[in-house]
Amino acid sequence: MSLDDASSDVIYLSSLALSANIGPDRWGRPRTQPLSLSVAIHLRDAALCPSPRPSYSSVTDSSGGLDASACAGALAEDIIAMCEKPSTKWDSAAVLAMGVALLAAHRTEGRARELRVTVSAPEAVPLAKEYAVEFIGYAQALGSQQTKSTGSRVKVRVRDLVIPAVIGTTQTEREAKQLVAADITIFERPSQVHFADYPMVFNKLSQNAEVSEYTTLEKFALELVKEICLWSDAIEKVSVRVAKPSTLTSENVTGVQICRPRSAFLTSGKLRFL
Repeated sequence: MSLDDASSDVIYLSSLALSANIGPDRWGRPRTQPLSLSVAIHLRDAALCPSPRPSYSSVTDSSGGLDASACAGALAEDIIAMCEKPSTKWDSAAVLAMGVALLAAHRTEGRARELRVTVSAPEAVPLAKEYAVEFIGYAQALGSQQTKSTGSRVKVRVRDLVIPAVIGTTQTEREAKQLVAADITIFERPSQVHFADYPMVFNKLSQNAEVSEYTTLEKFALELVKEICLWSDAIEKVSVRVAKPSTLTSENVTGVQICRPRSAFLTSGKLRFL
């Protein structure tokens, strides 16, 4: 379900700027860092009712329906107060996203059906333009805090992660490392919210790639997919798109994208080496 879904009422906050401590930044220092947070609250049928005078003191109007302006305003205030409270620390971006989803479920007074929260942390992963975590949860499950048994899930993505690697079949190609830009998306299994330290995983990937050699860009991408998939059984599948930055300056960009489920590297519960 997304904001393009026309089957339900939706209240959303887009790119709310705030600061919070979600663990180490790109320099390995656990401190407050800038974040961008977006929320999409998919509501039960006909939950929204227009109100001529929104008031942040109440999210319902005289007819008992939700007032989108009041709800969004109150939620934004709650999120900022929760995230920027002195000495507050979150174990990860996913934990923060789930906390925001709980807030949103409470603010919509039982009228929410599904909640999606995306936390973007531009300073979490070295040599990457964006690191973002999306938490998807059902309001009923969040209300009972049973996120691991009722379909909650996490999607993680990193964009334009620059990795130096030796890629090629000729001696000339293998004389020096080339810079490769990778977009990586990790899909966790439903009901297995892992809240892993994915920035650490991406850093480890870069370190391993720097001391390895690959014959083709496809092999490079597949090795990244395999390494991430086998990192945790909470991972359902991984998609990696890679391209050499030298090709990005042209109008016709060339690269490859490989997507595999974790099961592609397993045989009867054991690791399958490709």
